[in-house]
Parts: sequence; structure tokens; C-alpha cells
Amino acid sequence: MTAPNLTPVLTSPVRNIVPNLVHAASGHEVSTVIVAGKVLVRDGEELTADEAVIRADAQAEAEQIARNVAADPVHEDMALLDTMRAGHL
Repeated sequence: MTAPNLTPVLTSPVRNIVPNLVHAASGHEVSTVIVAGKVLVRDGEELTADEAVIRADAQAEAEQIARNVAADPVHEDMALLDTMRAGHL
């Protein structure tokens, strides 16, 4: 590329900047969260929940769902099951 692409040229104000910023965020931009006066996140660290326990619980639930899907004959020919059996999901 020899020159930057300057299109589109904005000729009117951007009126949806806040929603654009919110939807473009991933959560890593958040360093502090305060709800009803209580600090829930400080310096990006969760203060009120054990993230390791939440991840372990979510993993256990996901594995149970996978077992339920695999055991259901309706899903017998589901291509996704091969990927699950191979341990990729």
C-alpha cells in the first residue's frame, strides 16, 4: 500500500460513538467496577468471586452437556461429535 485509505470521509457527526465503543470493547479495558458503592473489580482483579471455582464449574457443566449430547441418539450423526470425541472441544 503506497497511501493510506482515507475513505469513507465523515461529513457529519458520529452520533453512535458510545455504543460503538461499548460493543468494540472486550472487557480488558475495565480496571475498576463499582456497583451500589461496592468495589467488585479493582486493578482488573475480581474481588467478590473465585474465578477458578467459576471456571471449574463451567467446565464441569460443559462436559456434562457434551455427555448428554453424545448419549442422545438424535445427535448420532452429528459431525461435531467427532471433534468432541477427539478432545478438541
